Amino acid sequence: MSSLQPLWVDRTDQRRYERLTGEVEADVVVIGAGIVGATAALLLRQQGLRVVLLEALRVAAQVTGGSSAKVTSQHSMICRDLARIFDEQIARRYGAANEWAIGEVERMVRTLEIECAFERRSAYTYAITPEREDDLRDEARVAAELGLPAQFTSEVPLPFSTVGAVRFDGQAQFDSFAYTAGLVAAVDHEGARVFEESRVTSLDDHNGVTVRTERGVVRARDVIIATTLPFIDDGMYFARTTPKAHAVIAARVADEPVAGMFISIDEPTRSMRSARRGDHHWLIVVGPAYTPGDSDTAQELATIEAFAREHFQVEGIDYRWWNEDYYSVDRLPYIGRIEPTRPHTYIATGFGGWGITNGVVAGHILAEAVQGRQHHWADVFDPAREGPDAHANPLASLGRMVRDNVATVENMAARFLPETDGDLETIAAGDGAVIAWHGEKLAVTRDASGELHALSALCTHLGCEVAWNGAMQTWDCGCHGSCFDVTGSVLRGPAVHPLEAHDEALTGDATDEANGRVAG
Repeated sequence: MSSLQPLWVDRTDQRRYERLTGEVEADVVVIGAGIVGATAALLLRQQGLRVVLLEALRVAAQVTGGSSAKVTSQHSMICRDLARIFDEQIARRYGAANEWAIGEVERMVRTLEIECAFERRSAYTYAITPEREDDLRDEARVAAELGLPAQFTSEVPLPFSTVGAVRFDGQAQFDSFAYTAGLVAAVDHEGARVFEESRVTSLDDHNGVTVRTERGVVRARDVIIATTLPFIDDGMYFARTTPKAHAVIAARVADEPVAGMFISIDEPTRSMRSARRGDHHWLIVVGPAYTPGDSDTAQELATIEAFAREHFQVEGIDYRWWNEDYYSVDRLPYIGRIEPTRPHTYIATGFGGWGITNGVVAGHILAEAVQGRQHHWADVFDPAREGPDAHANPLASLGRMVRDNVATVENMAARFLPETDGDLETIAAGDGAVIAWHGEKLAVTRDASGELHALSALCTHLGCEVAWNGAMQTWDCGCHGSCFDVTGSVLRGPAVHPLEAHDEALTGDATDEANGRVAG
């Protein structure tokens, strides 16, 4: 049976940090110990500030640990898009920032002596359909004009036919968990306070910052929210981004499967790279983006597994997982201060699936911003850019935001729709479903012993209805990407509170087949 955790996270040498209890003080509290939070926390501590780093679960093991871990400025076809949406200057600076981040990661690997399998590789954006060749050539031309190491090539080292690719030389790949855990170890070594399993439940930044977890409090001057999506609603980032999930597998192979990193522009998208841990070689395959809670993750995994077996000599699929990121309305991340409502709160979100190099850039921008300094790339990623002086067309951005949030409105309206036929007996062991029960929506699972367990089916973020993800054994919210385990505990935000338990609703007459009906 394969593991449901990422290849990078499956290890026995994972260091543990204590939970936050009681009250501590700091100059800056950083929430989220992924690549953004770890980078910012280390920079701030090295500059003499008192830093507290909080992680809701385990250091580096969430979205950063589930990444394909490509360290690249080649973000599919983004150069052409940014030049069209904004202008050549913004596109050039975005590319330069992410190209710089590759060298910064390499510098940190050497300086901190982090063993994370960092190695330089070429990155390819390829196509298999002749109709897309002109698109590739155009992207290669624009990227080269922007100063990136790009060229079109007809020689693509893959075991199937392509019409060519945009090749970026001098890119890199690594183990994203090992790298980020190395940064956090350095944060701890420098004298900052690091706490795991300390999910933040509230934040107040009036008269100083007060951050509360389930068991403790941090009081500080400033706060950086380095979670994938801010858990506070100020700035409306839940509406200005769209959650997208990707199915990922690590297929065990005899030898190195591909010489480079690859992503297709045909549908469905395929992303690939090789990896080596110990004596084993792996092929990492990532599938196309889909809305969490609105697609069959098991089918997504099966599809990319079939792709791997068709084109490579697969010995086994030892790891299957899914990861999630948020896509901004204009393809640029939001990095900076929340103004004017929270002048001491800083955020980074909307990486669009390219959170490694963007995350490094974000960590540097935020570390400067907290100290009152303007990083030279800060205006490119300014969260307030949709105002009158924005780079982008604000009406176009607003239109896309409305379209992307139609699903949220539909989901919330579904809470009031009539129930459909079905009953509790349809829920098999290890399975789950949302049922309508006496005017309430319940998220019900059946465990291996046959016992039923019920939770509220309404996400604790904004009340959207969750959906069962059988492949991952989770309850997922398609509106804003929150994820809960079978006990209701939060696995991924922006939700900070668990789903309420309702086991008592399924006792006695409550399990009568005529009363429990599967919700539509």
